Amino acid sequence: MNSLPMRQLRLFTALFGALAVTLPASAAEDPAAFFRDLAATRGWTLGRVVKPVPTGDAILFLRGGPRDAKLALYEQKVGGGEREIASAQSLLAGANEVLSEQEKSRRERQRISFSGLTDFLLSDDARTIVLPFSGRLYTVDRTSGAVRALPGEGWIDPRLSADGKQIAAVKGGELFVLPVVGKGKPRKLTSGATATVTNGLAEFVAQEEMDRSRGFWWSPDGKQIAFERADVSKVERRWIGDPLRPERAPVEQRYPRPGGANADVAVGIVSVVGGKVVWAHWDTKRFPYLTRVTWIAPGKVAIAVMSRDQKDAQLLSVDAKTGKSSVLLSEHDDAWIELDGSKELPFFLPDGRFLWASDRDGSKRVELRGADGSFLRALTPANFGDVRVTSVDAAGGSFTFTGGSDLRATLFYRGTLDGALPVAIDGEPGVHQVRVNAGWFVDAKETASGVRSVYARALAGGGNVTLTERTETAPKLPEITFEKAGDYDAALVYPRDFDPTKRYPIILSVYGGPHHKQVVLRPSLYREQQWMADQGFIVALADNHGTPGGSRDWLRAYQGDMIGAPLRDQIFALRFLAGKHPEMDMTRVAPIGWSFGGYFSVMAVLQRPDVFSCAVAGAPVVDWRDYDTFYTERYMGLLPQDKAAYDKGSALTYAAKLEKPLLIEHGVTDDNVYFQHSLKLQQALLAANRPHELTLLPGTHMLSDPNLKTGERLRAIEFLKRCLKP
Repeated sequence: MNSLPMRQLRLFTALFGALAVTLPASAAEDPAAFFRDLAATRGWTLGRVVKPVPTGDAILFLRGGPRDAKLALYEQKVGGGEREIASAQSLLAGANEVLSEQEKSRRERQRISFSGLTDFLLSDDARTIVLPFSGRLYTVDRTSGAVRALPGEGWIDPRLSADGKQIAAVKGGELFVLPVVGKGKPRKLTSGATATVTNGLAEFVAQEEMDRSRGFWWSPDGKQIAFERADVSKVERRWIGDPLRPERAPVEQRYPRPGGANADVAVGIVSVVGGKVVWAHWDTKRFPYLTRVTWIAPGKVAIAVMSRDQKDAQLLSVDAKTGKSSVLLSEHDDAWIELDGSKELPFFLPDGRFLWASDRDGSKRVELRGADGSFLRALTPANFGDVRVTSVDAAGGSFTFTGGSDLRATLFYRGTLDGALPVAIDGEPGVHQVRVNAGWFVDAKETASGVRSVYARALAGGGNVTLTERTETAPKLPEITFEKAGDYDAALVYPRDFDPTKRYPIILSVYGGPHHKQVVLRPSLYREQQWMADQGFIVALADNHGTPGGSRDWLRAYQGDMIGAPLRDQIFALRFLAGKHPEMDMTRVAPIGWSFGGYFSVMAVLQRPDVFSCAVAGAPVVDWRDYDTFYTERYMGLLPQDKAAYDKGSALTYAAKLEKPLLIEHGVTDDNVYFQHSLKLQQALLAANRPHELTLLPGTHMLSDPNLKTGERLRAIEFLKRCLKP
């Protein structure tokens, strides 16, 4: 359940409710109008700049149209104009894009719902662009503009060497190298791939839960590649059939469940000219999880590994000639070790020292470690949120990162390797999404006042280069009020025609799980909640213990109990806010959420019918025995010894007690939270003769079809009209 999983996934953290009240004129004429526009524009985000990468003289980025999710590649010159470099139409001349099942699954894991050119690669000298599209690879020479199709098809996850002269990619479960220039043929570097063995691809839990999509890594000198070998032959097989297309064969997936087998993972190192593979040696029985891989220097690889219960981890240095490993550092946590989400860490300096991140001292901090792994100093302050390193300047002795003491905001800072206090590069309150390259950064930011901009600037200073976005004009920004409910970040959205003499039912727009915050200083995120409020509700949001950015103890709140802390904290926040705002009617409250938020909504009406009047649960995890190993076992423990925790956390344990209305919604081809969850819940409810409703959705965990999303929301509205009317 990723970061964006359940981690950071808020595609449907709120569904919608309405009372029989007077609507704004446009909504009264067509209640679906807002949803159609919302879905067709993806919340007025289509047309935004995607993956902006500065090169020093220009910024490359992807962008679609205001109602078009098909991306094309553009270039914005520093001090000059914008031009389109390539598009799906220019590459395929009108032919249809074709994706393999492996590529579809990989995109689902990364929450990529765009089409067209969804990625590009840039050589370190910024002269060569590689475009993966429809299983083919194309190169673009930025100087001449020449576009060239490389040989072969069916390529997955291509990566450029540092000098830009070679591309490595996976095909048929094997790793290949292709020359960027000339007429050389693809050269296969690995062997032994089967239906259950792959070389160069990350396994399911790495992609979904470890924030590791990569399965191979170029050496700094471009002479070797470290790669993952994954054997899933022992992992449970599952098949996902599409009931809407019964003529198609079900798709097989290897899905590791708690107590069952994971993929057997190994790390090999091979020369780019081929030859014998050197295998890294470590205690795979004690440390079966491979969490991070990077190169320390040519000839030496660093791998981070973790125990099955995730309480112990090691960072190892591996000799690329012999495969022999030595321990650089070890960590232990009595609950679990939090994986850092920074793509840059660990980062090794030329002298062997490296940057690391840990919360073992109570809050997450970036650290400088010696070449032997010894602790040298902390580089970021304590209690500075979920710090994420974005770049390291070894020569200049500095690094950049996002974070900040206000957990609702994400600011952009520069720190130094000598441990001086960081300085804000852009400290305007709001959410800053930053990419750094070639001494420049691009900041796609939205301020706390709701103003969005995308600009580039040299880290050394200078004028801004503004990038153009082509979003459709959005409705007026929500009138959201950010509050504190005791220790919890909270927010309220009121109807635009609010009447202080009335009492309003409450929609709790909830997620509640790890790795995602509901309350952030980014007002445009809450247009859906504003629409809900305009139907006669007060919409409440809160972040409970366990949500990102807090202290070590705050984050460990889920240990052995996935629902206890979220349910307790959300109810506390509601009552706290209602105590300040008597217009909130605590006798009419409905939680609404998707994924972990769906789980919360189910458990809320099952366990606390004294607080919640009804609920809408989208794609809920019903029984944690049916979710994946790495996510679930981190919080719930291992089976069979921790069976009691799984029983306590299962909605099936309480299903016979349901006494309030419940609407369940689920995509029937969901390969993250399987439709099995909702069917099990319905089976238990039917057996106990408990009334409920179930909406089947022809889609996956990401419902990106505009018509489908519109219909699903209107269905939820109809349900809430019935259960929350005065």
